[in-house]
Amino acid sequence: MDGADTTVATAGPERLKVFVSYARADSAFADELVAGLNYDGGFEVAIDRSDIHAGEAWNARLAALIASADTVVFLLSPRSVASPTCRWEVEEAARSSKRILPVLVEPASNDEVPEPLAALNYVRFDGGRSFMAALGELRRALNTDLSWLREHTRLLDRAREWSAAGRLANRMLTGADIAAAKSWLQRRPKDAPEPTELHRDFILASERADAERTSAEQQRLAEMAQAQSARAEALADREAAVKTLSRRTTIGLATAGTLTALAGALAYWGVNAEARFREEQELRKKAGQEALEQAIRRAAERTDLKGQIVAYAASPGQLALDGPAGGNSPYTASVLKALADPDTSVQAALAATNAQVVGSTQGQQRPFYATDINGDLFLRRQPASRRRKALVVSVSHYQDAKFDNVERDAIAWETFLTSCAFEVRRLADPTLADWKQALASLRIEKQRDGALPQPLLHRTGLRPGTSVAVEGGDNTLTFFYLSGIGVYVNGRNFLVPPDADMTTASTAQRTCLDVTAINAELRRSASASIVVLDTGFAAVYDTTR
Repeated sequence: MDGADTTVATAGPERLKVFVSYARADSAFADELVAGLNYDGGFEVAIDRSDIHAGEAWNARLAALIASADTVVFLLSPRSVASPTCRWEVEEAARSSKRILPVLVEPASNDEVPEPLAALNYVRFDGGRSFMAALGELRRALNTDLSWLREHTRLLDRAREWSAAGRLANRMLTGADIAAAKSWLQRRPKDAPEPTELHRDFILASERADAERTSAEQQRLAEMAQAQSARAEALADREAAVKTLSRRTTIGLATAGTLTALAGALAYWGVNAEARFREEQELRKKAGQEALEQAIRRAAERTDLKGQIVAYAASPGQLALDGPAGGNSPYTASVLKALADPDTSVQAALAATNAQVVGSTQGQQRPFYATDINGDLFLRRQPASRRRKALVVSVSHYQDAKFDNVERDAIAWETFLTSCAFEVRRLADPTLADWKQALASLRIEKQRDGALPQPLLHRTGLRPGTSVAVEGGDNTLTFFYLSGIGVYVNGRNFLVPPDADMTTASTAQRTCLDVTAINAELRRSASASIVVLDTGFAAVYDTTR
C-alpha cells in the first residue's frame, strides 16, 4: 500500500484477523473504516500506516501481515488500482489463498482493477450510501465462514513453519488433528478461498507419517509377539525331546533286565542329559533376560528423548466409559495396570490398553494414541537427572451431570506419577482461568546459575562460587492427564471446565480449552511430553455448514 507504523487491534480468542489494503491518499477513509470495525472489538484489524522508505524490506513486512490475516479488505479506488504496492498486496493475498473482500470507495476503470478482484462482489461505500449501512454489510461478509477461515490461517501458519524447518516429522500434525484437518478440507464453504498446495502437502505428509508410525509400531509389536511365540515353541520342543528320551531309556531298561550294568549306565546318562539340558535352558533363559534387561536399561537411561505422546481413551464420536461404581474407568485401570511393570514402556502399555479396552467394551470404546517421540519411555525407570512435572485434572461435575469415578481416576494417576518421581499438581473441577494458569506453570524452564566445578574454576581462573547458565531443557518431561468431559466443536476437540458455556459453538470455543493448543503448550513445556485424555469427544457443534 502507499501508506503503510503498523496498527493492530488488541486480539481476543474469537476475533477474525483482518488486513486492510489501501492507498495513502485514501487514508482518511481507511481510518474511519478501521474505527468502525474496531468499535465493539469484534475484529483484529491490521493496517500499515508507516511511510515506505527507499531500501526498506517493505514486501517482507507486508507479506507477514497478509499471511497472519484471515481476510484481506481492499479499499478500491482510482488511487489504489494505480498503486504498485496495493497491486502487489492483492497478488500476495491471492498467492496465499486469502479471502479478499473489495470495498468500493470510488469507482475505478474496470481495465485497471487487479484481476483477482474483477470477479468478486464489492461492498459499496460509494454513491452517497450510508456509511453505517455499508459497514454493517461488510461486517456480515467478514463473519461469513468465520471458523473455516480461521482454521485456514492456523493450518497455513503451521504448514509454513513445517516447510521452513525442512519438513521435519516432528512439525507435522498427529492423531485427531489429522482427521480434523481432512474434515476441514472437505467442509470448504462455497465462496471460501481454495486451500493452498502447501495446505494439502502438509496434511497429506502428516497422514502418511502417522500411518508409517502406526504401521511400524504394529509391526514391532507383531515381531515381539512372534519372537515370544517362537521361543516358547522351541522350549516346548526341547522339553518334549528330553521327555521322549527319558521314556525310551526307561522302556529300554525294563526290557533289558539281564543287562544290569548297562541299564545303570543308561539311567545315569538319561538323568544327567535331562539335567544338563535344563541347566542349559536356564542359562539361556537367564542370558536372554539379562540381554533384555540391558536393552531396557539403555533405553530407559536415555537423556535425549524428544517428541510427544498423545493418548485418547476413545475414538471420535465415542463416549469414554466411567467404569463400575467405586472403581476406575476401563481405560485408566488398564493403563495403570500395564505401567505398574517397570519394564513396560508407555508406548507398549498404551498399545496393550487399546486392545484390552476394545475387547472388554465389545468395541463400544476404541482408544488410540499417536506419537513422534524418538524412543521408548519407561516411567518407572527414568534417569535421575531428568526433571519431571505433571498436571492431573479431573472434572467430575458439570451443571447437573456428575461422574462418580472421575475423581478416583485422577487420584490413582496422581499416586502413580508421584511414585515415578514427578512433581505433581492435581486440580479438581478447576475454572477455565485456573486451568490455563496451571498449564502455563507446567513449563520446565532451563536450569540456570549452576556453580562451576573446581577443575573448571582452576583452568578458567574464575573465583570460587562463580555461577554460569546451564542448559537444562534437553532432559525434561511433562505429563498432562485429564479425566472429565470433552466436546467436538467445528472440527476441533475441546476440554470442558465446570464454568464452560455450552450454549452455542461460539461460546463453547471461547470457554473451553482447545486440545490442539494444549498439545502445543506441552510441546513447549519440555523436550518430551505425554498427554493422556480419559474422555470422549462425542458431542458435536458445527456451525460451518
